Order: sequence, then structure tokens, then C-alpha cells
Amino acid sequence: MKECVSIIIPAYNAEAVITACIKSVQAQTYKDLDIIIVDDGSKDHTAQQCKKMAEEDKRIKVITKPNGGVSSARNYGLRMAKGKYIMFVDSDDVVKETFCERMVEKMEATESELVVCGYESKGNGETSYQFPLGTEEQKISTYEEKLKSIFVNGCFASPWNKLYRRSKIAYFFNEEKAQGEDLEFNIRYMMSTKSVECVNECLYIYKIESSVSLSKSTYMLEMALGNDMKSIEKFMIDKKVDFPNVTNYYYKNLSHQVSKFIESDLVKDYKMFRGIFRTMENEGGYYEIAKNKKSFGIYFWLLRLTLRLKSAFGCYTLIKFKIWLIHILRR
Repeated sequence: MKECVSIIIPAYNAEAVITACIKSVQAQTYKDLDIIIVDDGSKDHTAQQCKKMAEEDKRIKVITKPNGGVSSARNYGLRMAKGKYIMFVDSDDVVKETFCERMVEKMEATESELVVCGYESKGNGETSYQFPLGTEEQKISTYEEKLKSIFVNGCFASPWNKLYRRSKIAYFFNEEKAQGEDLEFNIRYMMSTKSVECVNECLYIYKIESSVSLSKSTYMLEMALGNDMKSIEKFMIDKKVDFPNVTNYYYKNLSHQVSKFIESDLVKDYKMFRGIFRTMENEGGYYEIAKNKKSFGIYFWLLRLTLRLKSAFGCYTLIKFKIWLIHILRR
């Protein structure tokens, strides 16, 4: 008898995307599903669409609650979950039909406590791929090696490319945090685990929101990464693992966010970036990070140098050059 998987889908004003998301979950080759859609106080027709689909598929439960944010919605879903295993899917994303099957197969074959798969990022007409074990075949066997690979390859923080054991979830998502709550949830979960496995396939399709507001964008650039880094460092100490590349976390995150906003025209020119950089430098803690955290690789060494020199022009030019070079190499 197959074990039930609870799939939790938080949704807020998602009427344009929720149907595609739910249909991709319904189409899973693994059929024993407990599909929980938490409508987080939507003001559009999200709830009505979900309820209509629930009438045709008894595996779907629709819960409507006052707006409290994505963490609140996920926590509500966790309280309602009946499955032995837990998965999360965001309402604007879709999953491949073997998403559940491949993850459950891996967990049951290895008796692991966490399974991580790769994902596709789609946005601005481009698709990128993240594999937990990297794009090349690697012989990775130890817990430490797997954790390091998952982190270095960008598959560590998100909850939606993972399969959890419900019995191992001792902490819920932190509803007080606006950023970093997913990372905190995963770290807390992993602190109680002794095994992790990877499905080195891209089974989740993450759709990058192209209509992010400038205020939200600048907030993301200005946010302090210090708390996230402290959590990761504490996790490494407690688990007795060492990720040499972990110190590049700051610089990778900064470069990724700035690149994304430049390419989507949210940061239109140097003048706009300069204002963001000054706030980021003072409130986001990047200058302190650059003083105290080493970087690896020429690009991140140069990026760290621009931060240490407090050079907005140097930082902007370097990232613009990287974007230009990537486009040239892709031709």
C-alpha cells in the first residue's frame, strides 16, 4: 500500500495561475495524494476556482482563511495534513508528472529523512536549471558531501523542491519573518535529521515573477543577510560539517538579485542603483559582510572589493559586465 503524500499549496490572488498549478499536481503518476489548497484571504476568484476543481477531485481540500502571508498559509496546511510525507508547491509554479513518484521512491528506497530534487527557473523568456548534485555525474556518498552539494548548487533554502517526513517536522514556518523563513524552516528540520538524499532531476518548475514592484525589489536588495548566514554557520557547527563555499553566499545572493533586477528593468540605470546601494550599504550590512567574509573566485573577489571600497559604480559596472558576458557566451 502506498503512503499518502500531503501537498500544501498556499494561494493569494492567484486566479491567473492556480488552475495550471493544481492540474499539474492532479496529473501526478503517484495518485495517493492529499492536496491542501490554503486560500490566504484572496480578493479575486482564487477560492472559487479551487472549490470548483475540488468538486471534481475528492483529493482536493480548499481552506479559506484571513490573509496572514505565505508562512501562515503553509502552517495552516501543515496542521491539516494527513499524509506520511509533506510537499509544498507555490501557486504560480507547476510540477512535472513524476515529481511525487520519484521523490517517494527515493525516500522509501533509502529510508532517508529528506529528499531534494532539482528545479527549472523560468522567466524573461529564459530557462535555467539547478541540480542538487550539480550537472556532472558525481560520486557523492556522505551526508556532509550531499549537504554541501545541495547548498552550493542553490537547492538548500526553498521548501518546494523537497519531500519531508511529517513525523520529523517539529517547527513550523516563522510567521514573523518577511525574508529567510524558508531557510530557517529547512535548517530547523535538518537539525533533527541524519540522512538526506537527492534526485538529480529537475522535477519542479519555478516561475520567476516578472512583475515584482520596485519597492519590493529594493527591499530585497537592502535586506540584511547576516541572520541567514548566522543560521547557516550555526547549522554547520552543530552538524560538524564544513562548506568552504558558504562564505560566497553573500556575494552570490547580491549578484543574483542585482542581475535579476537590471535584466527586468527594475533597476534602469546607475543613478537608480546608486541610491539603492547607499541604503543597502548602511542598512543591509553588506559593508560589514565584505569586511569579515572572504570570497572565492575572481568575480566574487572583485565584487567583495567594490563593497569594501563602498564603490556603487564599481559594483554596478562589474555586474553589468557579467550580464553582458553571459549573453555573449550564450549566442
